[in-house]
Amino acid sequence: MALTNAERQKLFRERQKANNEKEYLQRERARKRKAYIPSKELSMSQRKKRNKQKLTSNRESRKRKANSNQEVLVLKLSFPAKANGSKSKRKKILLEKTNALQRLEEENLKLKRKYQALTRKQQRINRKLRDTDSPRSKANKDIQEVISKKTSADKVRRKLVLYHTMTNELKETNKMYKFKAKPKSSIYSVSSVCYLKKYRMLSCTAQKQD
Repeated sequence: MALTNAERQKLFRERQKANNEKEYLQRERARKRKAYIPSKELSMSQRKKRNKQKLTSNRESRKRKANSNQEVLVLKLSFPAKANGSKSKRKKILLEKTNALQRLEEENLKLKRKYQALTRKQQRINRKLRDTDSPRSKANKDIQEVISKKTSADKVRRKLVLYHTMTNELKETNKMYKFKAKPKSSIYSVSSVCYLKKYRMLSCTAQKQD
């Protein structure tokens, strides 16, 4: 069966690569740069196809690198020569090597489970680190630090003064817009209120003063 043009070109490139790999790779990179079409000049379908190919290529590349970094486990089966050893001796050696291989497989399984457990632990730590930036987490941290005397009460007092000051400002804003806007709507003119909603603090901006 005759080869297609694409197959012939592929074989030619492989031969060139085998003969002079460094020079071939330089020419190949230059050829790809010259033939490259910017994404903005491609249609949506062509762009999606290229992105999909890139994802597949990157995934395979990462897999190859991971495999290349792993040490290959070699179990040497050194049997005695038939003339120098009996059948029972060879059988004993085979049994020892089989047991050693089984122990290595069990150890490998334990290491995999340990790796998975550490990965899950790291994910939990990452989630906790993300959550520590929330207003509620910050408030709890301030309370715990005051209780454990890691921080001064004056520092927390300043935060509370700022909180009450901002709350009073919002209350005054509500008063100003009392006759110009619907109830509870004036706060939207000065704040996105997404955090006030999330932590159920909208009631703190009510017009009634404490």
